[in-house]
This record gives sequence, structure tokens and C-alpha cells, in this order.
Amino acid sequence: MKTKILALLMATATSHAWAEPDSSVERQRALAILQEHDAGTRVDYYAKQTIIAETDLATAQITIDMSLTQWEVARRANDAKAAAYWEKRNRAALADQRAAQQRATRFRAERDRARADFEASAADVRRLRDRG
Repeated sequence: MKTKILALLMATATSHAWAEPDSSVERQRALAILQEHDAGTRVDYYAKQTIIAETDLATAQITIDMSLTQWEVARRANDAKAAAYWEKRNRAALADQRAAQQRATRFRAERDRARADFEASAADVRRLRDRG
């Protein structure tokens, strides 16, 4: 994804007059700004995906708690049909919880990787800006 975005941005940039810097430092600065933007976009995307996964995780936990309570009520009432329904809901919620946990873990790692890329790119932009 990162490479495709950079390739597209560089291809688009070369067709504009402003994208033809006079010096090597200016080219490096332009590339650093593109990399910083790409990393910032990835940070934002993965942060949002992490929030969604964490919300799904909380929802699954609520469903697990509710289904366990209702399952127990149905068993005490000797209602086999209701007990089977709530057992099925509980199993589905447990599967949802596992899937949400895996997504949350994956998206947190991607967000942290993107954040590290962003910080490195921002440092490059500052270094090249100060350089001239």
C-alpha cells in the first residue's frame, strides 16, 4: 500500500512544475514530505481500525455476559429451547471476541509501525528544512 501510494504521488508530482526541484536537497525534502504524509495517513487509518476492533471486542464481551446470564436462567427454568439458543449466542459471541482481539492486536501493531515511520519521516522533513 505504501509503495503504491508513493509511486502514484511521485508520478503525479513529476507532471507538475512545482515537483521539479532545482537541487538534490529540494528533491529529498519533497520525497520526505510525501513519505511523512503517507505515514500520517496510515497512522490515522490504523488508529481508526484499532478503535473499531476494540469497540467490537467490548460488544462481544457484553454479549457474552448477557448470553451467559440468559443461558443460566433458561437452564434453571428447564427451558431446553431457550438454553440451546443462548448457548449458541454465547458460542458466537466467543468467536466474535476472538476475531476482534486478533484484529485489535494486528491493527495496534500496524498503527505503531506507521507511527514510527511517521516520526522518522517528520524528523527527515525537519532536518532537510533546517539544512536549507
